Amino acid sequence: SINTGLISDLQISNGSKVFLGSTTVATEAGHLKAFAVDASGIPSTSASWDAADQMTTVERDARLHSSDDSDDLILFASLDDDAFDTNGLPTVTTIKSTIKTATLGALSDNSSLALIDGSRNVFTYLSDSSYRSFITSNDTSRANRTKRVLASSNDGFLYAFNQSDGDLGWGWMPRSLVEGLKYPATFSDYHYMQGEIDVLDLKHSGSFRSYVIGSYKQGLGQYVLRLSNDTASNLDAVIWDVDHSATETSVPNQGKRAYFEDGNDASYSAYVTSGASANSSTLHIRSLTNTIALAIPLTFNATSTAYVMTDVGSTTAKSIYLGDDEGNIYSASLLDSYQALKSAGDIQTDINGTAVASLNTSDSSAVLFIGSSKSSTSNTFYLRAQSADRLTLFKYDSGASSWVRNWTTYVGGANKWASDNSVVADSDITALPSGASITDNAYVIANSIVLPITLEPASGQCSGLSYYYLYQLDDGHFPTHRFYTTSNTAISSRIALGKGDARTLHFTNLLGSSKMIGSGIADQTTDGEAGVGTQFIIKDPISTGVRSWKEL
Repeated sequence: SINTGLISDLQISNGSKVFLGSTTVATEAGHLKAFAVDASGIPSTSASWDAADQMTTVERDARLHSSDDSDDLILFASLDDDAFDTNGLPTVTTIKSTIKTATLGALSDNSSLALIDGSRNVFTYLSDSSYRSFITSNDTSRANRTKRVLASSNDGFLYAFNQSDGDLGWGWMPRSLVEGLKYPATFSDYHYMQGEIDVLDLKHSGSFRSYVIGSYKQGLGQYVLRLSNDTASNLDAVIWDVDHSATETSVPNQGKRAYFEDGNDASYSAYVTSGASANSSTLHIRSLTNTIALAIPLTFNATSTAYVMTDVGSTTAKSIYLGDDEGNIYSASLLDSYQALKSAGDIQTDINGTAVASLNTSDSSAVLFIGSSKSSTSNTFYLRAQSADRLTLFKYDSGASSWVRNWTTYVGGANKWASDNSVVADSDITALPSGASITDNAYVIANSIVLPITLEPASGQCSGLSYYYLYQLDDGHFPTHRFYTTSNTAISSRIALGKGDARTLHFTNLLGSSKMIGSGIADQTTDGEAGVGTQFIIKDPISTGVRSWKEL
């Protein structure tokens, strides 16, 4: 079996659950299991439940949905015959019966899990009285609604399971996938629901609602679903569902999106698609609560997930960053002086201008991930960019209003740059070994970068070993006295995760203690099994972040 995802609340305590998705490869059977954590934050070795054992035919018949030809929500059992586009072999009746009696298919590999729960966006909670009302009012019953965990499956559905017992709450299949069900022997081979899932509380027409935002077909399909405004956490509406696969061929990183708001409380997602020909990338900016959409042609091959940050030194202006296939990074401002979304033409002119940074003068590898952080020790802003074989950190030069290279690690070496942009050797920066690949987005915690690294399989092995490599944000050196084993021994080198691809760190904060817990995620544990991976303690010398708000 292999791991397909791990998630829990950001804040956990004794009795909280960690949810792990996995797939039994031989039978293509999916599993979503819940593991209770103890007072130390360590998950049990035995699962409280497995959603694969909970689903019944009656539940699937009454709780699985799709979209009708007007994109309105409809029970799958009531879906019109045109959606199936079958010549009668198999019949629509046979297909519906098969779906009703099916078990949980293989979970979509490398797709995210997501939670529907009672947590809150603390910064919005502090700044917006209407959001506080949404959290606490009797009308919405938001604080008491059913908590669920979301997972997508190669069987074509996004599923929502109750966190308490694994019972099926609801499921939804994009309409554009339904016609593929007439080929049951090969349907799951296409991994149609492979993509990213997020749950966000968003403001629309003056009030808040909860939305599920996700992708499928490895990101070529994108959707927004609205949840019911009551305790049930059921599906309420399909806001939009767009399948780009008829004209586009690829999307970076399973369709991961960036999110941002304008000054009028409107929320947007930003993602990239590309066609088969060179320089055919498009930046899509879409409202998350209605059908407003911008499609912005790019003059470069965009290869990174879109990244949106508040402009350095500003609390309102926002800029989007994109990387290309030659190691360059481009940027554009998204909002005008009135804090409204700019026109497609203005953003297009800006984003297709001169690159604002590049990985390295001699490195033309594709940029895959971009992020930014502010150092908690030097009060400096950093921009980080990752390719498959290099991580480069840029420091913001306020005098020149530009990003300058600061340090880098790559396969075969590492160095920093002097103030005159000359390369300086630095043996205290750990280089990436031969055969290493950066296989997911880095995570920044305790003024340190946790970088997921996977090594090529050794001769005769099916999968390589996976690690987290650790770097101080400011200078790339190893962050001493910040990462510890669960037995409180200081970690002084890379952290072994297991086998297969290493993925982004999963982070939790243990309430009632000073512990911040990191859980390493790879395809398999160090024992070669599916399960919660290597865990370690993170000690932040500066008390910031979630611990400052835990009383909320």
